[in-house]
Amino acid sequence: MKYCDLRISLFLCFFHIHRHTFATTVMLDNGATMETLTSVLGHRSIKNTQIYGKITQRKVFNEMVAIEKKIVSFTEMV
Repeated sequence: MKYCDLRISLFLCFFHIHRHTFATTVMLDNGATMETLTSVLGHRSIKNTQIYGKITQRKVFNEMVAIEKKIVSFTEMV
């Protein structure tokens, strides 16, 4: 019985880790919004989603680069 309990516990632990990885690495780091991730994960509240999806430095950098490009293209038009 203990062996079975251990396997179930490990499965749940790995499932939880993969959910965090999917939310952060697959979704958020590739441009998904927190609102989209909320829907994909089936959450009713964005607060629940924020537990799984973390904003990484990579995402911040990518968004800053995108904003900089928009600013540069806007100033070139003026």
